[in-house]
Amino acid sequence: MGEIDEELRNIEKLMRKTRYNPQGYGLVLAAVEDAIERSGVRGHISGRELLESVVRLLVQKHGLLASLVLTRWGVTSSEDIGRMVFDLVEAGLLTKRDEDSIQDFEGYDIISEIERRSLQPPVLDLKRLLGGDRPCPDKEEKNA
Repeated sequence: MGEIDEELRNIEKLMRKTRYNPQGYGLVLAAVEDAIERSGVRGHISGRELLESVVRLLVQKHGLLASLVLTRWGVTSSEDIGRMVFDLVEAGLLTKRDEDSIQDFEGYDIISEIERRSLQPPVLDLKRLLGGDRPCPDKEEKNA
């Protein structure tokens, strides 16, 4: 029980000192899980993998409003995501390797990437929409 109490104290301390909305930290934690799930390997993920998961989750949940939501949470750059990651490491909710640094999050234009992805038309999974591996009706008629 002491470990959980310590974690809660660290989270409370983090929330008092941060300029970011708590929902942003929840997004980062969800993005870590998403990136790990997508990689198929439990363990370390790169800053880039995490940023791509952040973008994916934001666009999935908020669509065209994703960049607005992110900026309302106080996040305007990929470096802000990096700071949040290191805040979560300090709070004991994430771990890092010695070689991990805030620079791992530099140079990714997160706002532009969110806007680009939120404006892309959705890709339809035609195989799923048609019910699996069933042949197209047009092809059946031509073969008959």
